[in-house]
Amino acid sequence: MASFVLPAADASAEDGKVYPAAFCEGALVGNPPVVSFSVNGVTNNSTTNSAVLVCPAIKDNVTAVTGINEANFRYYKAGQAGVLIDLYSYSAYATSNYLSSKSDFGANGYKTLSWGALGSYSGGFYGFIVVLPNAPTAPRNRAISYRIDEND
Repeated sequence: MASFVLPAADASAEDGKVYPAAFCEGALVGNPPVVSFSVNGVTNNSTTNSAVLVCPAIKDNVTAVTGINEANFRYYKAGQAGVLIDLYSYSAYATSNYLSSKSDFGANGYKTLSWGALGSYSGGFYGFIVVLPNAPTAPRNRAISYRIDEND
């Protein structure tokens, strides 16, 4: 009779999800819009205007208040202007929130901004607000994907 040994299960309690930036909604993007959406991201095509993106994330355990373990946002940075990103954890009626802000005024290229722990509210929700600046020449600034890992 053969016996099998299974590897030990990972005991971590985090539950991560990766979202394409195509889930984001453009806000303050002009008419016609300065952003274009595709499966590989959201691009700010403007040479003069920044775009603001609102990017929702699903909260798995609706009543939990243990919050986010870690989060990150991936993007392509072009030009001198900074990329500004706020991570929000809102209460059920968006009357209170936890906020953590990050910015990147560094070198151009494919980048990731990362966050540590952030609290949450029972019945609340998560989201990123991104200021994606213009770039005077191609390539353009592009939001690619984002991730939130919750504590269970």
